[in-house]
Amino acid sequence: MDVDSEPGAGKVVVARDKTAPFLIRTFVKIGGFHRLTLFEDGTLPTTDEHQIFTWRDATLKEILTTLRNTSPHVAEFKHPLARFSFKAVYADSASKGRFTQKDLGMVYSRDILGEPGSHGVTAPRLLLEDEEGGGGAAANRDSEHPVPREREERTLDDLRFVPGDYIMVSVILPKGANVPTELSIKGSGANAIGGGGGGPPGWRSGPSQSSGPPAGRGGGGHWRGESNAPLFGGRGRGGRGGRDRDRDRDADYDRRVPPPRRHDSPPPRSGGGWGARGGRGGGGGRSRSRSRSRSRSRSPPRRRGSSRENMSVPLITPLLKSSPVAEKINTARERERKSHWWLKVVIAGVATFALVSLGLSHYRYGSIIGTPSTATPSVLFPASTTGKLEECPAHDGPKPASPPAPYNPWAYLQQHETADIQAWLESNPPHLGLNLNLTKASQAAISDNAVYNIETFYPPKEEALAYLDDPENVERPRKYARVTIHHGGERVPCVRDYVVGPLPLRVGNGSRSRGSGRVGGWTEVDVKPLEEIYHRPVIPYNARGLEDLVEAFRFIEGVVEPIRDAMKDLFGGVWDGENDTLTAGPGGPWSYDGSFRRAWVTWRYNVAGSFLVPINFYNYVEMSGTDPSLWKILRIVYHNQIFPSTESFLEAYRNGSLVRHPPPIIPRQKENEVKRQLEWTSRKRTGEPRDLDHLPGPRAVSFAGPRFRVDRELQGERVFYQLAPQEAIAQYAGADPIQSSTAWLDRYFGMGILVRNLIPHYDCPHEALFLPAETFHAAMGGHIRRDRAICVFEMDTGKPITRHVGDVEGEMGAVKGYVLVVRSVSTVGNYDYLFDYIFHLDGTIEVKVAASGYLQGGYWTEKQRDYGYNLSKFSMGNMHDHVINFKVDLDIAGTSNSLLKTTMAQEEVTLPWADDDWGNTVVQQRVTREYVATEDDSRVQYAKNFQGMYAIVNKDRLNKWGNPRGYAIQPGLSPIRNTVVGSKRLENNANWAKYNLAVTRRKETEPSSSCMWNLHLSGAPVVDFDRFFDGESLDQEDLVVWVNVGTHHLPHAEDSPNTKTNIATSGFMLTPYNYFDSDPSMESMNAIILHPPKPGSTDPGEAFDFHDYGVKQDFHCVPRPPTPFRYDAERPVFGDREESGGGVPGVPGEDGRGGGYDKAMIGAAYDKIRSVLHPLRIRTGI
Repeated sequence: MDVDSEPGAGKVVVARDKTAPFLIRTFVKIGGFHRLTLFEDGTLPTTDEHQIFTWRDATLKEILTTLRNTSPHVAEFKHPLARFSFKAVYADSASKGRFTQKDLGMVYSRDILGEPGSHGVTAPRLLLEDEEGGGGAAANRDSEHPVPREREERTLDDLRFVPGDYIMVSVILPKGANVPTELSIKGSGANAIGGGGGGPPGWRSGPSQSSGPPAGRGGGGHWRGESNAPLFGGRGRGGRGGRDRDRDRDADYDRRVPPPRRHDSPPPRSGGGWGARGGRGGGGGRSRSRSRSRSRSRSPPRRRGSSRENMSVPLITPLLKSSPVAEKINTARERERKSHWWLKVVIAGVATFALVSLGLSHYRYGSIIGTPSTATPSVLFPASTTGKLEECPAHDGPKPASPPAPYNPWAYLQQHETADIQAWLESNPPHLGLNLNLTKASQAAISDNAVYNIETFYPPKEEALAYLDDPENVERPRKYARVTIHHGGERVPCVRDYVVGPLPLRVGNGSRSRGSGRVGGWTEVDVKPLEEIYHRPVIPYNARGLEDLVEAFRFIEGVVEPIRDAMKDLFGGVWDGENDTLTAGPGGPWSYDGSFRRAWVTWRYNVAGSFLVPINFYNYVEMSGTDPSLWKILRIVYHNQIFPSTESFLEAYRNGSLVRHPPPIIPRQKENEVKRQLEWTSRKRTGEPRDLDHLPGPRAVSFAGPRFRVDRELQGERVFYQLAPQEAIAQYAGADPIQSSTAWLDRYFGMGILVRNLIPHYDCPHEALFLPAETFHAAMGGHIRRDRAICVFEMDTGKPITRHVGDVEGEMGAVKGYVLVVRSVSTVGNYDYLFDYIFHLDGTIEVKVAASGYLQGGYWTEKQRDYGYNLSKFSMGNMHDHVINFKVDLDIAGTSNSLLKTTMAQEEVTLPWADDDWGNTVVQQRVTREYVATEDDSRVQYAKNFQGMYAIVNKDRLNKWGNPRGYAIQPGLSPIRNTVVGSKRLENNANWAKYNLAVTRRKETEPSSSCMWNLHLSGAPVVDFDRFFDGESLDQEDLVVWVNVGTHHLPHAEDSPNTKTNIATSGFMLTPYNYFDSDPSMESMNAIILHPPKPGSTDPGEAFDFHDYGVKQDFHCVPRPPTPFRYDAERPVFGDREESGGGVPGVPGEDGRGGGYDKAMIGAAYDKIRSVLHPLRIRTGI
């Protein structure tokens, strides 16, 4: 390594053109540092890791600049008021190799921001320093005594940093600061890609006004990315720290094995812009460098015969192999900054791709943008030996859609709407006459009246279609909200739904009062009970939803207290609410008719995948009523030994009559051995690496950019109005109290509310467009937003949709099989449900549901053999059925439709042309068509051997060949129905699961086949599906098809640790059935027709001529690199004002502008989300 000492400073200066940089693994966290224990046990926080390469003479400002350039998607890096605190983490020999941390210093965001200036214009910030300091920077450059800011600008060498150490960075934002989402900041990813191009002045975004600062130390920045650092920035507070190992560092720089590193140095500097040490043009030797800043930031070297405009900024990553640096480097530059994908999603009204309520009644999504590729590239694209590679055509995302109307009648409620509704109801307006007497949801106990859920209440279909068909002349439907209130404070507690509206509640200038009418800004609000969609007027309180979980946790802690020592002795684990080694989860349902609320609870080891490690210990728990002090354990079962009370169990335990069994793990073993026994339930990779598996797999690339738009019609007509899941059951079997009594209805937990952010690159391809979803739910902390709730992408199926190769001209060719996929994932406790809506070129709409996640495992004994397979010595997978119900509201050439039943049967006929060789009779199939007349005959099961089908057709609208136009319902993979019929736990609350499909007349009073309250009311459900069928005619009426999919799941060893989506999958298809006159996929230009050689050809291997309609399938270009991986948690939404002001969301202050949001409230909301979605959810079985 070539090292010099800079004259006059005594600093080490690395000859970077001759010295390879070393790798620094940097871990960044917002608002604090990572815990040292993460480094001690080897579980590094890799999700927050940023890998950079640099030299010993780099400063903290240079490291920060590199982090900003390599991670432009991290908004906090861009904040102009941010502070960045640096610490080194290393294994200290003086502490026997334990990890230690040391402060390195602090850098302020403003120290690396500002205009860089140019050859002829001094940087504005330097002019300001000149004015304020009497000569400022210019004067101090030649002064013997540098200013303090320059003196504090220490290098890694000054800070005694050793290659191989880690760096932790804490990003500290000022109180109440808002994180910018898209700022054009110097040094950020928005302007760092490309040839160092500078941006416009200030913070405004816009096209670059110049090709960038000149090469050299002050303006160009680090050779991995532009910094535009000021000449005298820096407030680094790095110190030497006083640790023992520092005494020997100068003499022992290489005592550790360095990490893998790039063998090649940056491009060598030569004449022109850099000079010997990099100056502004010319030779700029070392003497000139003494008049510059001591920052080690540099611009990329300037090659002979090349220009800055043709050079992009390389970003070094460990993916790069050892090779000479390319002559030219291609990246997406200014257009990368503009590559936001805008997509107008037209929801359901008259749209082919309309998914009205993707996640049941609790799930809404909107027409917000996604940004699938907005980050600086992180991989180099070297130029070819013949010249610069062509980049793929620039694009701004999917093509604009054509929404049928400017207003979306089904849009989810936004934060300000839910806040207004909640605040207005909690103000208990007296004019309503409902005596709500509400307590704020954040403060309510189960014995209070409180708002539980708020969501959009869909308008009547007739009103919605009238508006969408003629939005210019028809008034848009009024918007209403559906509000669920837990009335725990009433004499007879109950649950009620209300319709509140019209929205918005606020009008005028935003000033609001609490009266009725339009006085002070409130609209005239109507609140009425929602009863017409239910089959019982009152919902029992014992069937209520999952409210605040604090009281449930306290209850469990209380009932466990007497048996805690016995549990520790028998199982080697404890549950104390703090250091839990055991965890609990209930089965369900908890009530038959609402007269009680009791649940069997199973105990498991609290490890990753705890669902798979029960301990064969069960409690039957009383949770009825609103007074937790009356809740108690009614029964205890330990290894099939039944005890009617806690006292009887303890008596048997103490007097020795309890037959003890060894626990699944040995409590007295070492902790590492215990972990080893249970690590099979974790998702950590196991086994030896497979051959070539260290390489990333293939991925699809849209070389010509995205080709889809979500539009309103299929060839000018609406196909369906609503396509949405309604309910999902999971009914188990086994020889223990949990498995034998569990029959979940997952809508109770809210499959839409539990939609999670998708994992980019894994849940969806890297080019997918992501869309957000927002919900309001009291148990989740209020209004929650998921930025990646839905993804949309086009996919090549890998097989043609049609093809044929024959011998006759005109019959040879193929059509590419492209599909458009819309996907979301709901995680309901242990299971993850992947919902796919797949749109094919021929008009087919495919619906698929796949399950993954963990089994609800049982404890293995020989008595369980008839109910599944053992997965380990003590664990098993119990058999169960999954059945998911979908609502399909088809509108075939209008809303007047009929149900056509087609069957195929065997016949024997005598044919006049039959000869004596075969006899005069023929056995063959015959088709029979008939219309199902009434609802009473429409609950059906698929024909044996699938010798038949059902279709929704319009008898009055015929295709060119005289057949009624329609769409058929085709079974896909695993078209099952529920196996067990007659169980009290599914007596009447899931009657829809008895059939493969059913058809009813559409009614506004029958919006769904189920509801969230049905789980705990199997004997007297709120929605009884069988009561939909009352003999009404199905002849040319507006019809709804209820379709079931699912799997008979008999788990086996390969289902551990997680069920696989390729096996546990099911679906159905809606296929055109004489809807067209011929195959519409023949319209595709992504097709080819082959022309066979002309007759008389003498070459047997002569190539065919072909016609590809001008669409070249061998078209290629250099695609933009995919967005670096990042996964974000769900987040609470509080609106625009989050400053501390003592206000309540949505409640107006004295100024009439609305209240502030207490930071404690925001923190509490995050904690509540974590408690529901993360480890604590296991305890309550969510």
